Amino acid sequence: MKSFRGILPVFFSAILLTSCGYNFPGVATALPGGGTKIALEPFANATEEPGLVTGIQEAFSLEVAKRGSFEQTSAGRADVVLSGVVQSLDVRPVGFSRSDEALQYETIVRISARLTNPKTGQVVWRVDGLQQSDSYGAAATTVIAQSSEFQESSTLNEADLLRLSDVQVAESQQGDALRKVSENLARELYNSMVDNF
Repeated sequence: MKSFRGILPVFFSAILLTSCGYNFPGVATALPGGGTKIALEPFANATEEPGLVTGIQEAFSLEVAKRGSFEQTSAGRADVVLSGVVQSLDVRPVGFSRSDEALQYETIVRISARLTNPKTGQVVWRVDGLQQSDSYGAAATTVIAQSSEFQESSTLNEADLLRLSDVQVAESQQGDALRKVSENLARELYNSMVDNF
């Protein structure tokens, strides 16, 4: 009888989790609006950063391929078409030296997106104001070359930090931040889409 009481809460928990529709985020068998084939239209770019749209869309294509649940195809073969707008890119200083020189910046990118049924033109899902951010050092003295984040994602190495000007370091670090923001936006966009949020 004692062992039966121990199993009973586990049994009821399993029933509750399966009956309430619980599932893991970012996992789905069908896209909003139905189907498994998605086409990607070029996003509009409301920013002055020309490569930003390409970076986000390439990251999204990689996310779709990595997850393996859906097929990316042409608009003529797709069940749904993803389109959107890169609404804004904000770069603002967040860390300063004693003499008020900006030493660290934060990059924030905001997008909106929607899925449309190509046969009916009906919008079957949308998200507005999806954003991601990342911060980066704008001077060689503020970049920690031994950090795992720098080692994994920077296009620079420690020797570069010693020979490049602060402007060159800041430009490289901003590019790395935009790459990371694009990857995070693509992941969040995918999860929002398949979770229908």
